[in-house]
Amino acid sequence: MSNLRYYKLFGLNVEANINLNIMECKPCKADVIIEVEAWEPACVDDDLGEFHIHGINDISVDIHNLARFRIQDGKSMLITPHKPTYWENELVTYIVGVAFATLLLQRDIFSIHGSAVCANDLAFIILGEAGAGKSSLARQSIRSGYKLLSDDLSAISTKNQLYVIPSFPTQKMWKDTMDVYEYLPDPKKQIFPNAEKYYVDIQEDFEETSKRLGAIIWLEASDVDQVTLTRLNKTKALEVLLTHAYIEEMVERLALKAQQLNLLSYVLSHVDVYHLERPREGFTSKQQLHLIEQELFFHKKM
Repeated sequence: MSNLRYYKLFGLNVEANINLNIMECKPCKADVIIEVEAWEPACVDDDLGEFHIHGINDISVDIHNLARFRIQDGKSMLITPHKPTYWENELVTYIVGVAFATLLLQRDIFSIHGSAVCANDLAFIILGEAGAGKSSLARQSIRSGYKLLSDDLSAISTKNQLYVIPSFPTQKMWKDTMDVYEYLPDPKKQIFPNAEKYYVDIQEDFEETSKRLGAIIWLEASDVDQVTLTRLNKTKALEVLLTHAYIEEMVERLALKAQQLNLLSYVLSHVDVYHLERPREGFTSKQQLHLIEQELFFHKKM
């Protein structure tokens, strides 16, 4: 695993000695270095716990039975496997997920668990629990001509204005969603060994520039007969954002809760949060997108 590869993640130049299943860039000066160490017996402590914090600029994230990720200064990520063999794509999903969210926190960039699409030159973040249909709605948006800014983890810059930073041109997708959109799964890009979820390249459908945040959409499967979209009051909107904030436990342990609340209040002073409810049964992504287009995409402008 000594061959170095170069990527662009969340606006940062990344050098890594692991294949991240993302389109590679030309060699360049790295903002972030990711290194996966070779496994050695007894080189990790299984009792470490999920987070081990030496301070904001030195945080270890321990994923049981997989690896420990040590993130320092928003610039480096050292990964120590827990066992000699592992599913590499599973390791990657934690690198670009919780580990990178930690690195962004060290760079004072807020991240939230959701995808983002670009419409009318604005970014719209889609939140939702696992299985809510975020990937399906994002894919339907792409099919309808919109661009994807981020998948599963959205990074928000609060400097001057609220901007969503492009993540990388890959989307995670369940096989049933791939079937609907006629994608053939690539076995080499299966994320977990025992789950039919895959990485899908979306280079041509990816927005490479940061876009101002237009609105946040909370997607939920509910006991409704048809798709509905309602704007939330600020109290409920704050509750939703806190629920979907990344690495919430770490924020509390670093005593950054007040700072986070101030940041979320700032977000809510500039954009609205909407509740998009869909029926529990059936595939309604087209109806969801149509309603969002009518209520949001076509009415919000730069």
